[in-house]
Amino acid sequence: MINTGIIILAAGNSSRLGRPKQLLPYRGKTLLSHVVTESLAASLQPVIVVTGAFHNQVLDSLTGLEAVPVQNPHWETGMASGIAVGLRKALDLAPNVQSVIVSVCDQPHITADLFRMLTETHAITGKGMIASAYAGTSGTPVLFGRRYFEELAALSGNAGAKQLLARYAEDVASVPFPKGSIDIDTEEDYGSITSPPVTGDARNDILPNPETKPEPGTLQPEAPKTEAPKPEIPQPKPLTEQPIPATAMEVHHHPDLHHNKKPWKEYLLEGLMIFIAVMMGFIAENIREEITNSQHAHELTSQLVADLRADTARLNEVIEAQTKILQANDSLITLLQQPLATADLNRIQQLIIISHNLWAFHPAGGAIAAIKNELHLKQFAHSQLITHIAHYEGYIDLLHTVQDIYLQYQHNMLDSFLREHFTPANLLAAFGHRPLPDAHMRNLTQAGLTQLAADMVLIRVVSDEIVRDDNWVKENAVNLLKYTISEYDLAKD
Repeated sequence: MINTGIIILAAGNSSRLGRPKQLLPYRGKTLLSHVVTESLAASLQPVIVVTGAFHNQVLDSLTGLEAVPVQNPHWETGMASGIAVGLRKALDLAPNVQSVIVSVCDQPHITADLFRMLTETHAITGKGMIASAYAGTSGTPVLFGRRYFEELAALSGNAGAKQLLARYAEDVASVPFPKGSIDIDTEEDYGSITSPPVTGDARNDILPNPETKPEPGTLQPEAPKTEAPKPEIPQPKPLTEQPIPATAMEVHHHPDLHHNKKPWKEYLLEGLMIFIAVMMGFIAENIREEITNSQHAHELTSQLVADLRADTARLNEVIEAQTKILQANDSLITLLQQPLATADLNRIQQLIIISHNLWAFHPAGGAIAAIKNELHLKQFAHSQLITHIAHYEGYIDLLHTVQDIYLQYQHNMLDSFLREHFTPANLLAAFGHRPLPDAHMRNLTQAGLTQLAADMVLIRVVSDEIVRDDNWVKENAVNLLKYTISEYDLAKD
């Protein structure tokens, strides 16, 4: 499993909110400790928290959590400096970390499942950056592979790492995070995720439950101090001074408490009205849930269409390149059957290097993984979508199996020939895509050429199978794409 860490940016001064958003109560924790807890649940290590404006308060809130705080002395310059500080700390603690997730602390709907989707999509697609997709854009949390660490450390300003997503768009995949657009910048934002809503009075907004202990570092208002009034205790008079009242006793006549029964039609009407009110509420809730589920399904299927279009474009490139490798295999087998004395050794070496290549295909599986987690939705449960996905993934698994066999043949047959017969200068030139200095080969015999010809026949069989499987995968990608567009009415998107 690829070792992935996380950098949680918590250095801002919450100028629009007027109080530290990092420490706002949320689901029995703070916004910051919520993100830390989800990071730990996703097995991210190390967990780095970058502090700044409220350094001491944030430290208190992290008590008991396996997170490493690091202070950014230049937090006012923007997010980029915090990313650089956090990355240096992560590499100090885990020099072999292969990727990091950059996250903020004010997106309340971040979950461990989202972090797992980022890491799984990175492993499956091989893309260097995996972003979260929401509201028509890509943003945090974002995973960065190790090859971008140097550029992350060199960022400046408040644009953060978004400039890298734009600069290397072809190396970016995404996972759906529909609620990623919800972040906490104002009291209104905070009120939208809490109940009861924010009133503007801090004493009313965040009064703690008296039966629960507040988490360390959580902002808690002081209870207003009031003094109970001292009751006046009347002094009894001596019995001799208390006159006996001579007033006559009053007699209270209670009214008649008996009620006339209502006609049975009124009871029936009341019952009917109650039944209608309950049913209307039930119907309204079902309609609201149906609308929400439909919107969620639309977002997931739209992302699936985008992923499949990217997969199809990539497969076209893979099939074209792998077909050229297959043609090189055929040409090489023909040349290897000539006598050594007349063999074109320069051309043979060029074709061996071409045959040593493999164009592997890895799908953008973010949307598929998300849909498989939401199969309870009616839009998916009552469709053939999962069947098409299963066919697509089945052919991808078959393709990967054949690719593994091809790599094993390359290692066992071609690599040994390269070591024994290529000169170092020719190897350097060949793998550097430069012309060979000469056609010289070391210790080459007719038997060596014949053996390589036999080996190349086996390699050629597997290479042909790869091209066939690439086309099957493409065919299933196109079928899944057409079905999704038709079933979920996405042609206009």
